Amino acid sequence: AANEYFCMTAAKRAGLPVPEFYLSDNGGLFIMRRFDLTPGGVSMGFEDMCSLQALGTPQKYASSYERVAKSIRDFVSSEQVMSAREHFFASLVLSVMLRNGDAHLKNFGVLYASPGQTVTFAPLYDVVTTTAYIRNDVPALSLAGTKKWWPRKTLERFALAHLSLPVKTVRETFQRVADAVSDTRGDLSAYQADHPDFRAVGDAMLRAWEDGLRELK
Repeated sequence: AANEYFCMTAAKRAGLPVPEFYLSDNGGLFIMRRFDLTPGGVSMGFEDMCSLQALGTPQKYASSYERVAKSIRDFVSSEQVMSAREHFFASLVLSVMLRNGDAHLKNFGVLYASPGQTVTFAPLYDVVTTTAYIRNDVPALSLAGTKKWWPRKTLERFALAHLSLPVKTVRETFQRVADAVSDTRGDLSAYQADHPDFRAVGDAMLRAWEDGLRELK
């Protein structure tokens, strides 16, 4: 729970759209407000990338980030596509920097009020430093034909070739995400000091974040 809380805190600091979330007082629960409901409590349409790519849940790892980029182009409303691409790229950079190996197809999706209405990219959710538990974990989906913690050049090429993002936007995204992760490290360290039972996981997270920052910043 604390792992996800600090990863989502970094996402929020990086300016990514995220639902409202909390960590319970005892540190045992990560609580997130549903984002598929309007303020009045009416259900919105939500479809994850598994359904958009006509894949079943067992196939949530059987795709690529290039295909997610194509699904954004195909399903997000035209006036929302560029913001969706920026959101998606920032979330990918964040996942690589935090060593989140579980950014699979069911962790990306689209939202709409009703059929025929504007389709937007859903807020970011379910971000965890998985290498704190699985030391040699790798990304959930492939990029450039591989599943590894890619260097910055690979991510930059992806942003330009598959998302059509301006070079300035790509550069600023790396810096913004790195700043957010760096800032959140202090909060994570302070939490460890008050919660000794979290120290082992926290230490593993900090080492993973340091690797991600060094390789991408």
